[in-house]
Amino acid sequence: SRGGGILPSSIFNIPRPDAYIYQLAMECWIESAFRSQPSAAMSALALLDRAEGQCRRIFPVDITSPLPSPTPPPPSAPGEPTPSIIVNDNNNSSKIMKTLNIYNEAVRPNENVYTSLIKVCANTKRKADMAQALQISFDVYNRMIDHGIQPTANLYAYLLSCCANLMSSSSSSSSSYYGHSSSSPLSYRKRMELAETVFEAACHQGQVNNFVLKNLKRANYPLYESYVPSPEHSARVGLAGGTTAATARRTSRSML
Repeated sequence: SRGGGILPSSIFNIPRPDAYIYQLAMECWIESAFRSQPSAAMSALALLDRAEGQCRRIFPVDITSPLPSPTPPPPSAPGEPTPSIIVNDNNNSSKIMKTLNIYNEAVRPNENVYTSLIKVCANTKRKADMAQALQISFDVYNRMIDHGIQPTANLYAYLLSCCANLMSSSSSSSSSYYGHSSSSPLSYRKRMELAETVFEAACHQGQVNNFVLKNLKRANYPLYESYVPSPEHSARVGLAGGTTAATARRTSRSML
């Protein structure tokens, strides 16, 4: 109670998810994508939008301002439960209550949430959804960079997996070995260029490990064959910190 006003205690007792819960929900969509569930990547993206939306206050809350006085409940008939006290809808109190219900800093997406969503895209098996899943994967990566979150080796590996799984490849022996079908030279070149961009970003961030190289082999075999390992390219694998997110490279949407 403040200034004679009162907020229902239920507002503060409602169970709320955190980032880990959203990560688990994303991982459910990984299986759905693998089983050709329509629009699995788009559904996972909707979860991310919801989580990010809960991290933005939709209305400024000033907890120092007095809240409106409660409206006395109407008398209840004999044998009926006593009604709850209702806060008057004055001075935008309903908006304040709505903000308190929606805003939840604990759900702010972390690297694991973004990586799980990109993994959903990489596991997309429904051909009609592959182009959309590819676009979502790199849009999500760029969004993560814009939010100042440092990518990890796993994230780069799944981006390379998106290139390998969602983009057509040539009919060379190295590609056919991994079960890819033939395609036009233009599609092949786009795939090579995009995989190279991702791998360069991983090298720049010091996030190259065996998992990254395994997926590079599938996405861009010539680059994998020509790559010369360098300690600097793996210097930050497994580190929670690393370089600032400002140095992380965004991918070019024009390549998609």
